[in-house]
Amino acid sequence: MAVLDKLEAELEEQIKLISEEFISRYLPANPEEGPDVYHQHVKAFCILAHAAFEEFVEQVSLALMMNAVDAWYKNRSLNLHLVSLLLFYKASLQTVDNEDDDQKRNFDQMRVLIDDIKRAHSKAVTDNHGFSLKYLRSILTPVGIDVSNDPSLSNSLRTLADARGSYAHTAAEFGMFVDRKKARHPMTPEKARDVVKDCLPLSKKIAEDARKLFVT
Repeated sequence: MAVLDKLEAELEEQIKLISEEFISRYLPANPEEGPDVYHQHVKAFCILAHAAFEEFVEQVSLALMMNAVDAWYKNRSLNLHLVSLLLFYKASLQTVDNEDDDQKRNFDQMRVLIDDIKRAHSKAVTDNHGFSLKYLRSILTPVGIDVSNDPSLSNSLRTLADARGSYAHTAAEFGMFVDRKKARHPMTPEKARDVVKDCLPLSKKIAEDARKLFVT
């Protein structure tokens, strides 16, 4: 489980570093400073924090997949995350009706199925773009992790995902905010700090659930 400890520590360090780089200077709030002073730094903070959380979840999902597969090949451990992967990707054994033809052994069929699942899940994780509840479910459900339904966590997820989407897309496409109202009233440093801080317990819960599944 060292890989999970490493991923969790790296996430906390990344959040700490980008906080110090982009918003710490604005905390506590200076009433004489308006959005024109801090909104670019808040934008960068939200985008980078979102990316850090996204990468963390993706790496946890891939680590669980590899652990499930390795455990199967080492000791035929039919663990929960392997079962989840098999069910999610609709794996099934095949029989041969013609009695004159040979049928592949179950193990040989399983090996092919697991290799196919590894490719499919790796692609799903690579194609993932987000840290919203929808995307978390899409890459964690297949490896046996239930995403928390805690409303406070869901709200923080949604707020950070919305902020990242708004900031990243408008900046990338136009170099400025299309929505002038948002430009005048961007997220405050305090709000950005609190939203990201609220997402950390969810990440810790994901890591804890992954540890419970991990086969050593």
